[in-house]
Amino acid sequence: MKKLNLIIALLIFNSYIFATGEIGDLYFYKIVPGKYQEARDLLEEGRKIGEETDMNVIIHAQSFGRG
Repeated sequence: MKKLNLIIALLIFNSYIFATGEIGDLYFYKIVPGKYQEARDLLEEGRKIGEETDMNVIIHAQSFGRG
């Protein structure tokens, strides 16, 4: 009986842990040369909208290759 109670308790605990997960999306944008500031402004606007709707939005700029 003790084992059964332990198994049930672990199942309930695990279902609670997995039910509180987060959903994340990752987007990549290739910015046309000379349009960096415009793209940055659009991403910043998206971040502000995310804050207003209680979402966590992170913007990260990174370049690969020649730049």
